[in-house]
Amino acid sequence: MFTKIKRFLSHPHNKPAVTLSLGFAIYLYLALRYAGFVGHSPDPRLAHAPLWVRLSFVGLGAIVLALLWGFFFAQFVFPSEYLWERGKIFELIISHVLFGYGRALSMRNGRLISRKGELRKFAPGVMALDTASAAVLRTATNFTRAVGPTKAFLGLAEFVDTAFDLRLHSRTLGPYEGEDPFLPQAEGESDEQYEERQNRRWSTSAKTRDGVEVVARITVIFHLDDHPDGISEADEKGRFRTELHGHAVSAWRAAISRPIDMEGAEAGEQGRLLNWGWIPPYIAVDIWRESLQRFSLEELFRLKPRDGMEEEATALEVISKAINERLTKPKYHPLAAEDGFLPEELESREYRILQEHGIRVKKVVLADVFFPPAVERELVERWAADWLTRARNERETVEKQRRLAAKEGEEQAVRDLGQLVISRACDGVDISSITPRECAVRLVEYTAKLLHDNPELFSFDHGEVAELERIAVYLREDNGG
Repeated sequence: MFTKIKRFLSHPHNKPAVTLSLGFAIYLYLALRYAGFVGHSPDPRLAHAPLWVRLSFVGLGAIVLALLWGFFFAQFVFPSEYLWERGKIFELIISHVLFGYGRALSMRNGRLISRKGELRKFAPGVMALDTASAAVLRTATNFTRAVGPTKAFLGLAEFVDTAFDLRLHSRTLGPYEGEDPFLPQAEGESDEQYEERQNRRWSTSAKTRDGVEVVARITVIFHLDDHPDGISEADEKGRFRTELHGHAVSAWRAAISRPIDMEGAEAGEQGRLLNWGWIPPYIAVDIWRESLQRFSLEELFRLKPRDGMEEEATALEVISKAINERLTKPKYHPLAAEDGFLPEELESREYRILQEHGIRVKKVVLADVFFPPAVERELVERWAADWLTRARNERETVEKQRRLAAKEGEEQAVRDLGQLVISRACDGVDISSITPRECAVRLVEYTAKLLHDNPELFSFDHGEVAELERIAVYLREDNGG
C-alpha cells in the first residue's frame, strides 16, 4: 500500500497537483480559523459579517494568493527575460495543474530531446534550445515561425518540423577512404554491402572527354547562412543570438524548400523529404561531372601554366577551383575550351540556389579520385616509362639554375669587393681635392693590401699581388711622387 502511495506521489503527472493541493489545504485551514469556522471565534472585524461574506473572503483570498505566488515562482521554473515570458510560464503552470501534463522539449546541437509521445501531443508547451540549435515550427497545415537559441513557447497545435545545428557541417559523397569502388564483390561481402558500395560509386561517377570513368570523393563544408540576400550585414535583426551561424530567414528557407527523395516517397512525408544539408554536395557533384568532361585522362595530371591560376596546375586543380568558385561566390569565371578560365564573369546559378535554401558554402574539397583497374595500370606503366626522361629534364633544369645562381653570386661578389675597396681607399679624403692618378694609386694600393691580408678572397698568387704593388709604385713615380 505504501509503495502504491509513493508511486502515485512521485508520478510527474501528480506531483504538481499534490503539492498545490497540500498548500491550498494549509491555507484554507488557516483562513477558516481566521474567519471563525474552525477552532475559535472569528476576527472581530468579521464577527458580525454574514456567512456568505466570510465564505467569499476565504475563497477569493485563497485564489488570489495562489495566483500571486504562482506568478512569482514562475520566474524560477524557467529562465525569463521579459514580463510576458513570465506570464507564458505561469500560464503553462496553471494548464499543467488543471489539464494535465504539458509538453517540455529540449534541443541540443540540433537534436530534439523529448519523452515518448510528447512531440505530437495536443497541448501547449515550452522548448529549451542551446546555443547550437534552432528550429522551424509548424501546425498540421502550415509553417508558423523560426526559433533560435534560448527558448520557445509552443502553441496548442505547434510542433517541430525541422531542427538545425548552427555549427559548421560537413557532407561527403563518394567512396569511403581506402575503399576501391571498382573491385568486384569480395568474399564475405554481403549483397547489401556490395550494393551500398556501388551506390557510393555511382553517386560521384563521371567521364572524361575520352570516355574514361573517374569516381571522386567530394567533401563540402557549409553552414546556415548568417546574412541572406537582401539583408545587410550591419542589420542583425533576425540573426540568432549565438557565436555560431544562423538567421531566422535562412532557417525558414531551408525548412520549406527541402529536396524530395522519390525513392522514399512510399514512407510518407518524413520518408520523402531529405535532410536540408544534402543540397550542397549534390550540387558540387553536378559541377564535378560538368567540368570533368572538358578534359582528357592525360590532362588530369599534366602540370602546366593555365589561365586564371597563379602557378602551374593540373586539370584536377582547375576543376577543384571551378567547383569552389561556383558554390562560394555570386559570380565565377567559366572554364575555357582548352585550359584554365576565361576572363569574363558569369552569375553563379548554384550560389543563388544555395541562398534560396538558406545555405552558405565555405569550402569544397576534392579529396580523392579513383580509376578502373586497367586505366590505373596504364597510368603506372606510362609513368614508369617516362620517369627517366622526366628525371633527366629536371636534372638539366636544376643544373641550369645552379650555374645561373653561381654566375650571379660571382658578379655580386665583384660588386661588393669594388664597393669595399672604394669606401676604404677614399675614407676621409675629399675626392674633389685629389687628381685622378692619385685616386688610382690609392685604389691599387688598397686592393693589393686587401688581397695580401686576406688571400682567401681570390685564388691570386703572391706574384699577382706583387704586380699590383709594382703598378702602384709606377703610378706614383710617374706622377712625380
